[in-house]
Amino acid sequence: ENCFRKTEIQQVNNDQITWEESIASSSSA
Repeated sequence: ENCFRKTEIQQVNNDQITWEESIASSSSA
């Protein structure tokens, strides 16, 4: 379960980074 939980958190972090990058891209464009 601990291994699954870590993967789940990592996925959320990846989604957050992607969201921030897309915001940065659209605001600089």
